[in-house]
Amino acid sequence: MITYLQTIVPLSVWTKALPTLLIIFVSVAVIILLVVKPFGKKGGKKTKGYQTIDDLYNEAKKENESTIDEILEKIHKKGLHSLSKKEKEILTRNSDKSHNRP
Repeated sequence: MITYLQTIVPLSVWTKALPTLLIIFVSVAVIILLVVKPFGKKGGKKTKGYQTIDDLYNEAKKENESTIDEILEKIHKKGLHSLSKKEKEILTRNSDKSHNRP
């Protein structure tokens, strides 16, 4: 029985293309399992080697807070005049953020 597909593409072409199609299929499956699947996890749960957006945000927030703490400690020990221009900008920027909170 000849199918519609065999009338368009001869059987000899299908038998030659089958190994290539199988390699492509397996490659795509491996990519999906290794790359796409870990990023598709829901609920903000951590998977080994990956960080959620919340984790990245909290890490940046902690770094920012530790920088501010260091600057405030410097003010406490040496005075406001000891701050560099960059340190003053950091304090000003973070002061503006805290004043604009709801």
